[in-house]
Amino acid sequence: MSKILIVEDEKDLALAIAIRLRSRGYETIVTHDAVAGVALAIREAPQLVLLDIAMPAGGGLKVAERLRANPHMAAVPIIFITASKQPEVRGAAQSFSPAAFFEKPFDSALLLDTIEAVVGAEPVAG
Repeated sequence: MSKILIVEDEKDLALAIAIRLRSRGYETIVTHDAVAGVALAIREAPQLVLLDIAMPAGGGLKVAERLRANPHMAAVPIIFITASKQPEVRGAAQSFSPAAFFEKPFDSALLLDTIEAVVGAEPVAG
């Protein structure tokens, strides 16, 4: 079972994503700030990180920087999620070679399809 870390400060959005991923057979870990995101990523070794860019305690770009600097997390795919429409934010995120970039609001079915393309489809637990 693939493990996915969701680092998103909008608690309702994080919960909605986690529920949809669990229904598809993924294990999810959710946190709402950057510091906890880095710690959980290192401790839990997820196969994918869904990462909000603008959030408390450092922001998603700082999390990505720390993950890319960690030898155990450097190759783990990151999918960025942001409400920002600023091109410089997208440019900064691209420097971390993300698997994908989604602007809020986004199509949740497309996000799920992208996740499955990145980590592979998992059988639904039943």
